[in-house]
Amino acid sequence: MFKCHLERCANRPLGLTFEEDSDEENFVFDMNELRKEILNFIVEGGHSFTMVEEQGFRRMMKRATPKFKPFGRATTKRDLLKAYVLERDKLKDFLSNVSGRICLTTDNWKSNHTRQHFICVTSHFVDDSWKLRKKILRFRALAPPYDGISIANEICMFLCQWKLDDRILSITVDNATYNDAMISCLKRRLVPRGGLSCGETLFHVRCCAHIINLIVQKGLTCISGILDKIRSFIKLIIKSSHRSEEFYDCAEKIFHLDVKRKLNLDMHVRWNSTYKILGTSLYFKDVFLHLRSSHASFQSYIPLEDEWEKVSARDLLTIPISTVASESAFSIGGKTVSASRSSLKSKTIQALVCLVSVCCWLFGSVVACVGVAGRCFVAAAVAGGCSEFMKHSEPKSLFHSYCCFILLWYLRTFAKMLAMN
Repeated sequence: MFKCHLERCANRPLGLTFEEDSDEENFVFDMNELRKEILNFIVEGGHSFTMVEEQGFRRMMKRATPKFKPFGRATTKRDLLKAYVLERDKLKDFLSNVSGRICLTTDNWKSNHTRQHFICVTSHFVDDSWKLRKKILRFRALAPPYDGISIANEICMFLCQWKLDDRILSITVDNATYNDAMISCLKRRLVPRGGLSCGETLFHVRCCAHIINLIVQKGLTCISGILDKIRSFIKLIIKSSHRSEEFYDCAEKIFHLDVKRKLNLDMHVRWNSTYKILGTSLYFKDVFLHLRSSHASFQSYIPLEDEWEKVSARDLLTIPISTVASESAFSIGGKTVSASRSSLKSKTIQALVCLVSVCCWLFGSVVACVGVAGRCFVAAAVAGGCSEFMKHSEPKSLFHSYCCFILLWYLRTFAKMLAMN
């Protein structure tokens, strides 16, 4: 695993390096090029368009080059949309020259700030150098109703616009009920056009990560009581500045722990955030027990010693899981549609998300390793999780049979590890 990380991870630069301009005397200032670089800075850093109107920014740019001409946020938005159209057209040309078929993943996301629903469509394909690639193709606001037929209409219209309706191999979705209607509608439209090279056999692929998430959630019921205690205690700490200060003072002065690690609540439906909360709780275990012994009011919130052993078992029952492409897009979308940017139009949001994927070099491998934060613990899956997997998969499909085999192999291996220990 460490060797794979070394091969994937680029070396961190030790200092800032700049390319030397060997032709400084012939340098010609180009305001359009400078605007492009400012746009890249805004997109990559997630800055507001109004930044270009701030007096400090304009004063800095005037000091850097007296020929700088101030411009406003409307100009920045126009530059953004032009850059998006340019990159979109480049991607269309690139996909048209890909010799193989293209696989899609799609999912829906709801913004907490605008309450809008968005659909993300990501392509996966093998390029001419036999490298598996992925690219966000669409991140568009959906209009109600949010049912399978409406989503199928959106995807089908998009495939026709990009001239991909006859080049799709498969589409991967989660187990939401509306996806069954969406898949059926897409099949009826794409099969007559010859869009499915393998017919309907491999077209509908159920998201394995989503199925594993169901397994994990079922397994977590074994320690649900412990999790409830930990969540209640963390909520008690972070909602009071006095208790929070007492907790971190105890951690730093008595147990010499790094207080840069903070207690945070998890999202119940995401196993990776639950993994984080358990990891942080184990790190501050001594502080938990110290406060339990010194404060009678905390005793009902902090796990007992034998309960901590069950929490520690999460280190034995871990398997590395990779992020799903649409989840990466939703993470970008959550940062893009922030509280300060809640008034952005859907076209602007799509341009920002897709350009961020270009700037962040998401045009890499089909999955990105997420390390410790992306480790999945299957507490009770060894005993009863296989039935949950089989319930949501299609054993007749060769692909799903292979997935079942891999999962069963993992579970059997970890069962042997537990027996040896």
